[in-house]
Amino acid sequence: MYKYGIISTASITKRFIDGLRQAGDEVICIGSRNIEKAKQFAINNNIDKYYGSYLEVYEDKDVDIVYIPVINNLHYECAKDALLHKKNVVLEKPFTITPKEAKELYELAKENNCFLFEGVKNLFVPSTKFVEDNLNSIGNITHITTAQGIKKPFPEGHWMYDINQGGGAYIGSASYVFHYLCYLFNSEVSNLDGTYVPSSNSDLICNFSFNLGKIKVNSIIDMSKDLDNKCIIYGELGKITIDEFWRSHHVIVETSDGRVKEFNDEGNEFVHDSSVWHKISYY
Repeated sequence: MYKYGIISTASITKRFIDGLRQAGDEVICIGSRNIEKAKQFAINNNIDKYYGSYLEVYEDKDVDIVYIPVINNLHYECAKDALLHKKNVVLEKPFTITPKEAKELYELAKENNCFLFEGVKNLFVPSTKFVEDNLNSIGNITHITTAQGIKKPFPEGHWMYDINQGGGAYIGSASYVFHYLCYLFNSEVSNLDGTYVPSSNSDLICNFSFNLGKIKVNSIIDMSKDLDNKCIIYGELGKITIDEFWRSHHVIVETSDGRVKEFNDEGNEFVHDSSVWHKISYY
C-alpha cells in the first residue's frame, strides 16, 4: 500500500482518490494554496491532513507519492519541487510543456531514485489489452481516426483558453492520442501537421495528422462541441471502434466476414494505473 499526498483540489482529484482507494492505497493529505479549500476538500473526502501550501505536502515524511493535477504550465515546477524533496511523483498529463522540461524531470528522478510517471490512464485500462489482442483479426492497418469533443463550460478567462498557461485543445488533450497509438503500434510519430481554430488566447479546435510508420492518423479535438469521441482503427479485414479511448470501457471489433466481438467494462479507470505503479520503481 502506498500513501499519497495530493496537491490541488482540481476537479479530477476526486475520481483519482476513488481509484486509489479501490486499489488499496491511502490518501493521507491534501494541499492547496488556499487552506480553506484544502480543509473543506479534506472533510468532504475523508482525508486526515490538509495543508495551505504545496511545500508542506512535499515535506510530509509519511507521503510516499505525490499526485500533481495542477494547471498545465505548473507541472514542471511542482514535479521538480517534489522530486527535490525525494518524493515519488504521479504527474497529470500533459507531462510538461517542453521536451527540455521533461528531460530535466527524468534526470532529476534518476538522481533521487524516485518514481516519476505521467498519468495517462488509457494505456492500462482492460479495454486496451482487448484491442491489442484483436488487432491481428482486422489484417493490415490502413488508417486511423480519432475524435475528442466535449463541450466544456469554462467561463471566459479560464486558464484552459490561455496557451501561456498550458491551455487549448492540442496541449490539453493530444497526449492521449499520441500515447495510446504509439503504445499500440510500438511506433514513433512522424510527419505531424495540422490546423486550428483560435479562441482568444489558444486553440479552440485542432485538426492534425501524422504517421505511425506507414499508418496514417487523422485526429480532431474540439472544445466547443460534443463529438462521437471514438478512435477507429481500420484494417484490410475490418475495424476496431474504441469509445472514449482516453478511458475506454467499450470496444467493438467488426471483421469483414461478419463476426463481431465486444468488450464492456465498468468502474473507475484510475484503479488500473495504480496497479502498474506498484510494479515500477521510477519511470
